[in-house]
Amino acid sequence: TVQRIHSSTFYKTYTFDQNANLTKENIKTVNFRSFAISEGYADQSTSGTGTTLYFNEGKVAILTCAHIVQFPDTVITYLPDDEGNFTKYIQAIFIKERQAIYVAGFPEGSEFELLVADKKSDLALIGKDYKILSDLRFPVFNYPTGKAKELDWGSFVYLFGYPINYQMVTKAIVSNPNRDEYGSFLVDAVVNNGMSGGIVLAIRDGVPNFEMVGMVQWVPEEEENILVPQKL
Repeated sequence: TVQRIHSSTFYKTYTFDQNANLTKENIKTVNFRSFAISEGYADQSTSGTGTTLYFNEGKVAILTCAHIVQFPDTVITYLPDDEGNFTKYIQAIFIKERQAIYVAGFPEGSEFELLVADKKSDLALIGKDYKILSDLRFPVFNYPTGKAKELDWGSFVYLFGYPINYQMVTKAIVSNPNRDEYGSFLVDAVVNNGMSGGIVLAIRDGVPNFEMVGMVQWVPEEEENILVPQKL
């Protein structure tokens, strides 16, 4: 039931120079395309993990992280001034034209659509209706949902996913449980790109009493601040 997901979004790009004087306020009242000095295309791709939660009469739904499959419709960048600070004038506009979400191993090109997403909780459902292929059968995750808030320091959990596109299961130890109101926790597993959306299972009173207690959402990162001389 654990699936590999790849998502690609394609943008039409418009680039402007300082003479255009476009701002976020006036692009709604003018044909900004006529001010562009160049047009082109750009794409952004991500990969991650999902879990099949639903199947009925050809309809399939997969749970994953929102940041894997949800991209902004419009992206705007701004021109810098002589000191390197961003101004209010637009440098480029990216407008989403198409998005493709693929789930490896499914028929008909494996392309799914985004059904619903919650950016705050970083959750999303993607799905597909096979209609004429309703006689297909897909396994569905059938373990019960546990409570992450019941985990303690040193609890063992199992992680399932596709780090760097390799199917993998690994065991980890819980640290810093109940980090927030949702019961988030840290694990000591080595997590690589593509593991986002992977399910986390805990065991209650011995095998095979697995319970789903969470999903992999992010990895720790380091931030480094560097002081540089001011421009004369």
